[in-house]
Amino acid sequence: MATLFMIILIIFFAILAKYALSETKILKLREKAGQVKIKDEFKQRLKEETNKEIMLNLKDNLRYEIIKDLEKDYKKIIEKLEQENKELKEKLNKQKENYKEYLKNKEQNIKKGQDYEFKIKTFYENLGYKVYPNGYINKKNDKGIDLLAYKNNELHLIQCKCYKNPPKQELIRKFIGDCEVYIKNNQHKLKNKTIYKDFVTSCKNKDYGVIKYLEENKNIINYLIIE
Repeated sequence: MATLFMIILIIFFAILAKYALSETKILKLREKAGQVKIKDEFKQRLKEETNKEIMLNLKDNLRYEIIKDLEKDYKKIIEKLEQENKELKEKLNKQKENYKEYLKNKEQNIKKGQDYEFKIKTFYENLGYKVYPNGYINKKNDKGIDLLAYKNNELHLIQCKCYKNPPKQELIRKFIGDCEVYIKNNQHKLKNKTIYKDFVTSCKNKDYGVIKYLEENKNIINYLIIE
C-alpha cells in the first residue's frame, strides 16, 4: 500500500515538474514574444520617425531649392527690367536729341525761307513793284501765296522755294491750285487785274517732270530761278 502511494506521489511530482517546466517555457516564450513585439514596435516607430525626419528634410530642401530658384528668377527679372529701363532712357534721350535737332533745323529752315522770301521781295521791289509779304505776316495761313507784287494793273502771286534739290511737279500743281482758290475768293479786289502766277526757286536744276509739265502747259505759270 505504501509502495503504491509512493508510486502515485512520484508520478504526481513528475507531472508537476513537467507542468512547471512547460509553464516556464511558456513564460519564457511569452517574455520573448513580448520582447520581439517591443522590438518590432520600436523598429516601426523608429522607421516612422526616420521617414518623418526624411520628409521634413526633403521639404526643407525642396523649399530651399524653390526659394533659390525664385531668387534666380527674381534676379533675372530685375536685370531684365534694369536693362529695359536703360534702353528706354537711351531711347528717350535719343528722341530728345533728335527733337532738339529737328527744332533747330526747323528754325533754321524757317529763317532760311524767310530770308529767301525777303530776297525775292527785294527783287520785285527793284523792278518797281509794291510787294506785300503775305507769308511772313500770315505764316501758315498764307494759303500758299508767299508774296503779292502789285504794279499798275498787274498782280503777281508768288511762291518762294529755297531748295537745294529741284522742286517736284506736285508743288507746281499745288501752287496753281492755291492761286485759283485765292483768285476765286478775292474777285472783288482783282477786277481789271492781269494776274501772273510766279513760282520762284533757288535751285538752278529742273526736275524732269516739271520740265515736261511746263512744256505742256505754257503761259499757265512762270517758273523763275533766282539763287
